[in-house]
Amino acid sequence: MNSEIDSILTKVRRLSDEISQLGGGARKEALELEREQLRARARLIADSSRLRASLEAELADVEQQLAIIEEAEIKPALNERFRFITDPAAYRRRINESIAANQSSHREELERRRQELQEALHTQDMTEPD
Repeated sequence: MNSEIDSILTKVRRLSDEISQLGGGARKEALELEREQLRARARLIADSSRLRASLEAELADVEQQLAIIEEAEIKPALNERFRFITDPAAYRRRINESIAANQSSHREELERRRQELQEALHTQDMTEPD
């Protein structure tokens, strides 16, 4: 198993060297995508070898962080049901858009990690003897 990770990391280093020499364009984007897929494969292999309790604890932490991001959004107020104001949701909409813009990359990273952890747990389920 470690030899597979070593092989993947060697490929990642080779791709990184090749990417650093390219100026841009479709070839560079394709190599970056390939490199990210290899990194994801290495993470899956490493995660699959971790203790199940460790994976479950990290998954719970990731889900808690996502819940905190969700709770930061301002929910509709009672007065939004009434039409005293032309656009009662305008106030919270601007704030929520700002929160979303500030948290988008962190949220994406957490969602990606949650998916990886769930996949690692599924892989463990599939490889465990009955």
